Amino acid sequence: MKRKMLITGTNTALVKDFIQHTDSYFTGISTTDCWLDLQKHFEIFKPDGFLLFPESVNDDMVSLINRLKSHYCYNKEPIFICAPVNVCADIQKSNPRLVNLMLKRPVSADNLSLRIIKYYEMEEKKRLEEEKAKQIDFDEPDILSEGNESTPKKHVLIVDDDRSILKMLKAAMENEYDVTTIVNGVLVPKFLQSHKVDLIILDYEMPVEIGADVLRKIRQNKEYDDIPVCFLTGVAEKSKIQEILMLRPDGYLLKPVNMDALLATVSNLTM
Repeated sequence: MKRKMLITGTNTALVKDFIQHTDSYFTGISTTDCWLDLQKHFEIFKPDGFLLFPESVNDDMVSLINRLKSHYCYNKEPIFICAPVNVCADIQKSNPRLVNLMLKRPVSADNLSLRIIKYYEMEEKKRLEEEKAKQIDFDEPDILSEGNESTPKKHVLIVDDDRSILKMLKAAMENEYDVTTIVNGVLVPKFLQSHKVDLIILDYEMPVEIGADVLRKIRQNKEYDDIPVCFLTGVAEKSKIQEILMLRPDGYLLKPVNMDALLATVSNLTM
């Protein structure tokens, strides 16, 4: 069953694009940043989630979220925000608990929908683990782990048979991430046996073993199946892209690579 998503934003083009391109995943309905419209849509539509496309931290819709979360029609549905990098930073700084998932633009509608689906899957997995834990009769206090200020860089593995692309992507990312490059997908499972990886960027079309086969091997191993995988592909045909999305990667990027989209995607997938 498709989840119902209530969507709003001052950039109506983004709202329409999301609704049109993600109807395979969600039943989407748009609303305005008017409180009465928002309230009525929540009461009547009963969405499974609320997606906002704000253009600034001062957008009316941002201030309405807090009001909505205290209203009787709101039933703890997750709230997703997709905004420019600076707006995401401002919202996280001013109210870090405002939303359930923050996604930085630019990001395609398909990539956005994949991240939201991943969020629901992770929440369901967490719920099942909590239910399982409740069955164990331990009376131990909860321990909150403190963040480590000297957190190491996230480790990104890039797999592509084109060495020039590997060199270009590594140069674009190595200031913020630890980057490892591999020229053959066959080597990925062996590499994962001895290295912790936070994200895999995987070329879709490679000799010997294509990206789809590499992804299947990763997903079949419980030790690695939670590592986010983003496809990198030069395939632009809609039917081929649908085949790629059927594999349920955590994201995909088209060649030639848009560096802003690349960095936003990597940031979203390693949060």
